[in-house]
Amino acid sequence: MKKVLSSSLSVTHFRTIIPFSKSLVNVGWLFFDKIFRMATGMIVGIWLARYLGPSEYGLLNYVNVFPLILAPLASLGVNNILVSEIPIQNVEAVDRLVRTTVSLKFLSGLISFFLILIACNIIHASNQQLILLISISSLGLIVQCFDAVDVYFQSIQKIHYSIIPKVISFSLTTAVRIYGLTAHYHLSFFIAISICDILISYLTIYWIYLTQHGHSIFSFLFDKAIVQRLIQLAWPLMLAEFFIFIYMRIDQLMLKYLADSHELGRYSAALRLSEVWYFVAGAITMSFYPSIIALRAHDYNGYLNRYQKLLNILAVCGITIGIVFSILANGITSMLYGPEYEGVGPILSIHIWTGLFVFIAVGTNNWFIVENMQRFLLGRTIMGAVVNAGLNLFLIPLYGAIGASVATLLAQLCAAYLTNGLYSRTKEVFELQSNALLFVPRFLISRLRQIL
Repeated sequence: MKKVLSSSLSVTHFRTIIPFSKSLVNVGWLFFDKIFRMATGMIVGIWLARYLGPSEYGLLNYVNVFPLILAPLASLGVNNILVSEIPIQNVEAVDRLVRTTVSLKFLSGLISFFLILIACNIIHASNQQLILLISISSLGLIVQCFDAVDVYFQSIQKIHYSIIPKVISFSLTTAVRIYGLTAHYHLSFFIAISICDILISYLTIYWIYLTQHGHSIFSFLFDKAIVQRLIQLAWPLMLAEFFIFIYMRIDQLMLKYLADSHELGRYSAALRLSEVWYFVAGAITMSFYPSIIALRAHDYNGYLNRYQKLLNILAVCGITIGIVFSILANGITSMLYGPEYEGVGPILSIHIWTGLFVFIAVGTNNWFIVENMQRFLLGRTIMGAVVNAGLNLFLIPLYGAIGASVATLLAQLCAAYLTNGLYSRTKEVFELQSNALLFVPRFLISRLRQIL
């Protein structure tokens, strides 16, 4: 009897460990990709910032941000829907879902691209060079349609099929960037190389997917029923992503118009060091989310406990990064960017704390989808966007890039955390986030009590 019981427990334990181990492997691949990109991209990006100087670097970031106004229309907000749908559907249904999503996003990306061209020709009618630069950057709106396959591989715990092509493409294009820096190439060259990187990696990933499923490279699918369902589920997320752009990126556009390219360049230099850490939240959440979802149907308390552990980890990461960069901001920015970027340190020491609220927001975004509360996501994001735009309008003329940092931090605090405490249906998430934010102080206090 004891042997049977022991054997049963071992099998149960083994089955529990398998998905957990796959999650760890998935996290490992994601971290390898992101850390490789972060390290290499940081070196080349800082080199590029020093090469261009604050004014041209500010122009580069403006050109990259301008097309993002319509990125939500291009993506349609369907990636989060895919994350929730792929684990619960059969192989054939998932294949139809993924291929239809690629076709749908290609069409929406094409529409977004032409709308950006129209807007650009109206706003910058007298600046043909700027129109050309934005046109090149806007091609990314079309290419991003293939990231649906990337989401698929992440959801089935086979992320290496995405990571390897990305790393190879990034390595090749990084070598070309370095050549461009040594040869003193024009700004347009570096924008074009970024698009080539995305194009090469995503086309390769899509080819791998089609090959695995026995489809031709020219095989397209557009299932109207799937399209209607995706749009019905995702339109609140699409609008939410638009307002996310407002409270995460409107500061850069407003700095360009309310200040100048030089101030935008200093702010962009701070953002490069501040936002590079956001991948940590996405990697952890994406890889552990399937196991969290699996608990909801049969063990709701376990589901909440697992969510709490996830948010605790994210909060610890956010607080640690915030403290380190607040202390070392001046020294780090002076060493990396040089005297031309004087004053970036205080901007960074404020903006870095935005990451804490980004982390706990990323950790709970899929909770709202599972609970069928997409409209609430839209509502809280609109509030954050209004707060950010309003504060930027007031603070940028007075304090420049520092004002933009304060506005973004307060907007993220409102959208990611405080709004959850205003509604009865989201009090559960608010409590989970509050416990996570208090986890580090409580831990330190308990340790001090033990010592004393």
